[in-house]
Amino acid sequence: MKNNSNIFPLITGILVGGATVYFLKSEKGKKIIDLTLKEGEAIKNKIVDNSKDLLDKGQTVIDEVIQSSKENLNGLAEDAKDVTMNKLSELEKGIQIARTKILNAQ
Repeated sequence: MKNNSNIFPLITGILVGGATVYFLKSEKGKKIIDLTLKEGEAIKNKIVDNSKDLLDKGQTVIDEVIQSSKENLNGLAEDAKDVTMNKLSELEKGIQIARTKILNAQ
């Protein structure tokens, strides 16, 4: 009994497979295969084009971030330079005041 229950799916599979092969070998089946291959190629080309666009846009964003970072870093460097120059100027004024006091004290 168990052997008989396995025969039905096997026979069904053979029939479906045979019908599929017969259909795909027919003129209409060949047209469907050709159409599927053409559509597959078109889809592949669209995916490639979209991927290239995304890569280009990603590179543009990266370039903009790098440029912005450089500008921000230059701005920070200028600010640090200004603060340092102001502190040096204050130090020089303090030294000058101390010299004057020392000279007046003598």
